[in-house]
Amino acid sequence: MNNTPDTQQNILIVDDHIENLIAMEASLEGLDIVIFKADSGKKALSLLLENDFAIVLLDVMMPDMNGYELASLMKGNRRTQHIPIIFITALNMDKSNTFRGYSAGAVDFLYKPVDQEILISKVKVFIELHRQRQELSHLAEMLSYSQIKYKKIIETTDDAIFIADASTGIILEVNNSAERMLGLPKGEIVGMHQRELHPPAKADRYGQLFMESVLKGKAMIEYLVVVNKDGMEIPVDIRAHTIDLGDRTIIAGFFRDVTQRKLAEDVLRKHRRHLEELVQERTSELEKINKQLEAELEYRRKMEKTLKLQTIELTRSNAELEHFAYIASHDLQEPIRKVASFTELLQERYQGKIDEKADKFIAYIVDGTTRMKKLINDLLTYSRVGTSQVQVEEVDLSDALKAAMSNLEKAIRESNARITHARLPLIMANETRMVQLFQNLIGNAKLFRGKIPPVIDISCEVIDDAPCGWKFAVSDNGIGIPAEEFDRIFMMFHRLHGRGEYEGTGIGLPICKKIVERQGGQIWVESLPENGTTFYFTLFNQSADDTGVIKPAGLIFDRFNNSRDELKILSTALEQTADLIVITNVDGIIEYANPAFELATGYKKAEVTGKKTNLLKSGRQESEFYEVMWKTILGGKVFQHMFINRKKDGMLYYEDKTITPVLNEQNQITHFISIGRDVTQSKMAESTLMERSKELAHSNREIQQYAYLASHDLQEPLRTATNYAELLSDKYSHMLDYEAKKYINYILDGVKRMRMFITGLLAFSRITSEGKDFTPVDMNKSLKKAISNLDAAIRRSNALIHSAALPAIPGDAAQLVQLFQNLIDNAIKFRTDAQPQVNIWAKPHERDESAMQDDTLMTTIPRQRRDTWLFCISDNGMGIDNRYLERIFNVFECLHGRDDYEGTGIGLAICKKIVERHGGDIWAESVAGKGSAFYFTLPRQ
Repeated sequence: MNNTPDTQQNILIVDDHIENLIAMEASLEGLDIVIFKADSGKKALSLLLENDFAIVLLDVMMPDMNGYELASLMKGNRRTQHIPIIFITALNMDKSNTFRGYSAGAVDFLYKPVDQEILISKVKVFIELHRQRQELSHLAEMLSYSQIKYKKIIETTDDAIFIADASTGIILEVNNSAERMLGLPKGEIVGMHQRELHPPAKADRYGQLFMESVLKGKAMIEYLVVVNKDGMEIPVDIRAHTIDLGDRTIIAGFFRDVTQRKLAEDVLRKHRRHLEELVQERTSELEKINKQLEAELEYRRKMEKTLKLQTIELTRSNAELEHFAYIASHDLQEPIRKVASFTELLQERYQGKIDEKADKFIAYIVDGTTRMKKLINDLLTYSRVGTSQVQVEEVDLSDALKAAMSNLEKAIRESNARITHARLPLIMANETRMVQLFQNLIGNAKLFRGKIPPVIDISCEVIDDAPCGWKFAVSDNGIGIPAEEFDRIFMMFHRLHGRGEYEGTGIGLPICKKIVERQGGQIWVESLPENGTTFYFTLFNQSADDTGVIKPAGLIFDRFNNSRDELKILSTALEQTADLIVITNVDGIIEYANPAFELATGYKKAEVTGKKTNLLKSGRQESEFYEVMWKTILGGKVFQHMFINRKKDGMLYYEDKTITPVLNEQNQITHFISIGRDVTQSKMAESTLMERSKELAHSNREIQQYAYLASHDLQEPLRTATNYAELLSDKYSHMLDYEAKKYINYILDGVKRMRMFITGLLAFSRITSEGKDFTPVDMNKSLKKAISNLDAAIRRSNALIHSAALPAIPGDAAQLVQLFQNLIDNAIKFRTDAQPQVNIWAKPHERDESAMQDDTLMTTIPRQRRDTWLFCISDNGMGIDNRYLERIFNVFECLHGRDDYEGTGIGLAICKKIVERHGGDIWAESVAGKGSAFYFTLPRQ
């Protein structure tokens, strides 16, 4: 494709008189041309062999070689024989000279003196003719190239393609797959009638089918049969439609061999007939087999339902635990504020007024309270990362880093730290979390420093093969981390050093891990003791850039009817095939994608044209896979493999793809043609569901560990504050005034409530983390144990406990005792002036089968099973307003003030957790002032 039309045309003027050359050059000066001059035939001949000319203005009479001789030489050379010649002469030409001139190749004569207007008009005509010839040649070359490319695609596809005249039914063109299908060379197939492709007995019906659909302009998709040269019938799926070429109409048919599918169907039919024979011979045996098959299908349905229910349950449990984690740290704020306030007052007013030991006690109380406060604040920060709904916007991470450094300005100045950083990218994220991420990592580097001032460097690089993904590094020159601690430092409350060596609660890095994972990334560490540490983390932006689409220019072929028709046929074949077809250049830049590709990937042709094919990469295949692919196709060989790609919407799809190099006449690779089929199986949905279940299970374990560690690690500073407050009260009571005693009582009251909170938290977290395996449990014994544990409360309230016979069920014996204990204690606690009466009974419970078909109901009560026991614990207490019945099972939900009734609001939440762990459900019914009834179900098996 090198014959691109030139904007300026070359002309040659030949005359042995210099003044004539100058005069004609001046006459033509206003035209958009390049003028070459020669004062002899030899010089003119040399210029003709080196340049391309639109016209030659040739003087007849010249020494050495006259115009006739030069014209004869030009006509004898392939390069110059088509250049038009205008003879210029001062002689009156007779007929013999005129005939000689035209015989030599002249197209016209001009007589000296030359009329300027005539000269210009004639030159313009021949310049325009030459430009048109160039355009014609260029279009012909472009058309030839396109035909070669499209033919290569047609010949590569597995579908057999037949092109036939719609009016006669005569086959005009076929591809290589058609030759292989029929076992005939292309020359024998072309010229056949399309009826000859099919068995004679079926030809009439097929012909009628074509008449009723294809010839009326309707696309046809049918299952038909063709016959090969050996008479073997081949079942095929046919996609056919008409193409209007203006002067005629053709039929394009795409035949796909479905022999294997037909064989499978035949085998299935034979198997069914065989089963029918077995039914007649051995009815009882077949019934047994059918029952086994039904049992297997039922088992599979149950497994699928179990997986779905497990996912629903994990989702619900995950949301509940995240809410619990937030509430746990949030509700601890009120008692810790009270303890902290009065501790500060005690220190402020009485420090140095008693004795040195009392001052130490007060200092220890302050220290314990301060550590509890910091720990709870860090817990609250950690829980908010998972529970709070945050605004996602475009964040400049350089600005986020500056904000983090501003927050740490005092600490950076005091430690004389030096921080360097590169330019950081923009990312779709929550700005507050990004600031917190940098702040925690910089604060960590500043805290764990050696004797020299901290030097901290933050860098960033783009992740290869990951759209909108970045890898960050935060490096320091601090004390380093031992290799065996790398995996543990991101665990909650994990500290490498004692509290006396370095401050901190051990929550900063878990917060970083949670923020990074919420952004779709990972975080890890590399370090050598005493040689500094580098924290690496990745962040991903899911908003891809859609700009920079390159649209290819179109071509118009007005003068080449036959080639245009063939190109239209080939183009239609590409557009109609069900295969995913993509054409790229040698650098992997997409130049063409067909509608099947658009349908499968969700990308429009305009979106991918001009972009690299790696926009489809999913990250699920190693870089070595693509290295082998490029090595193969750049070596001129075909590469066929299964690709795991990603659609525009982020979903994965599996594609069985063949990539073929396209070679030009010089045997050089110019393009690659990718032909693929979407072979994504239904297993993808199951895989996704199982993956989600794993993620939820991991999140559940993490949050359960958080709840346990939160309550467990608060014990030590709480004991410090409690012990020294009690010591201060016991040893110095005689030296304290009324105000001091009141402050200590407030501190002890706050500490008592915190201990109740923490004890409840531990109990709640241990339901799952420390639950025992299920064994047969006699619920009568469980109830008896619970009543024994509540003996003091029952005696104090003079409560009457009535119980019917209870069943035995599989479960965790200790937790079932706790279930009864919490519900009975609740009934005794929230009593009226009347003597408390508690009734306990159980009966078989059948679930409503109509509810089984209701998907909505399945998601709201997923744990109910068909064979369960329904338990009830009712009382004659103060009752519950119906508005609060759904809230009473939430963690820390108290309907009454702390001064009215003791409690933390965890008891019923623990009951709910125990029942759900056993596969049941729990709810309450109540009438204010007349008592409450708590119901729960537990599976029989």
